[in-house]
Amino acid sequence: MIVQELIDVLKDNGYSGKERVYNKEITTDELSFAKLRDKLLPLGKFLFEDQSNHIFIIAIKQNLFSNTVTVAIKWKPKNISLCGYSAEGLIKYNSVDKAFERIEKAVTGEISLHKKSYKKYVIMGICAVVLLVITIITFNALNLKPATDSYNQAVDAFNQTVDNYNAIAVKGDLKAVSDLPESMEKIVTQNTDLFSLAGAVFNGNSKEKIEKDTKTVRNITEDNKNAIKIVNQLICPKQDYIEQKLKTLDTIKGIEAVTKDNNPDGMLGKDGGYYGCLYFTANQIDESSIPGKSIVDKGTDAGGAVELYSTLGDAKKRCEYLASFDGTILTTGSYVLVGTMVIRTSFKLDANEQYQLTDNIINAITTI
Repeated sequence: MIVQELIDVLKDNGYSGKERVYNKEITTDELSFAKLRDKLLPLGKFLFEDQSNHIFIIAIKQNLFSNTVTVAIKWKPKNISLCGYSAEGLIKYNSVDKAFERIEKAVTGEISLHKKSYKKYVIMGICAVVLLVITIITFNALNLKPATDSYNQAVDAFNQTVDNYNAIAVKGDLKAVSDLPESMEKIVTQNTDLFSLAGAVFNGNSKEKIEKDTKTVRNITEDNKNAIKIVNQLICPKQDYIEQKLKTLDTIKGIEAVTKDNNPDGMLGKDGGYYGCLYFTANQIDESSIPGKSIVDKGTDAGGAVELYSTLGDAKKRCEYLASFDGTILTTGSYVLVGTMVIRTSFKLDANEQYQLTDNIINAITTI
């Protein structure tokens, strides 16, 4: 009887009577007529509604390739009756059965189609945002690659100067030279794969920051090159070079080199001895009060000396020998190891004068 009632309603609203009519009963929880209507609203277009008899007609289209299904629905508190038809084409899509399935799913499902649709759009929105973020990060990451490549080239050049510096610095003692480290540390290059570059972008890195860091590395590299030149001046230096540097100091009056003819301690050219030695006189000391015909004869008492050794080991042994006289009447003054040289000053100078003269000599021989 209900089926016939629904068929009559369909005929009153366009059903020709030629198409096959399908029907179905769906059991529901207690559901109001208005609530049922809300649940089915997203499925299609409502064509007819009879609130007094609790009947409405809805047109449902499954997809672009299926025909529209027209369904008459009668509501009862615990079930609904369906009666529907579709004008099938050459390809049969079982459109009515699928429409009935969608209606049943919408009515009996725990989540309404409103919520499902909302959730779907939320997920789609989140995916769109994530894709946009990934696209932006990827673009910026690719934009960082040329700058990162330049940075890595600068780092490679820097690390080469580190290797060169450490190779020469180990041959001398640099503790007395305040501006020169005993050794240098390398810095690491940055990975340029897309994942690493994306991580750099995520951590706030930028092309401008990388370019600034690259400039800093290049500046430090130039400083390293200068440091290498200075260290080379301190490791087995030429005697003429040291003499020229001593002549630039106002506090030094005269300079004389040790030769085979005036070799006071017999150390010149001997195994473990120095290969060169320059004695000098200092302005603070009355040279005439010191015994000896020449500056070499007067020794370090008249000012001091710079002894040049072929190896760091020989220079250290010389300092150890001089240290054995510290605190005795045989002490000859201060001494300090610089590179492979021993810089000595007279005991006739007070502690401050000895320090200042030594510092002036170090500054002179470390000037490029």
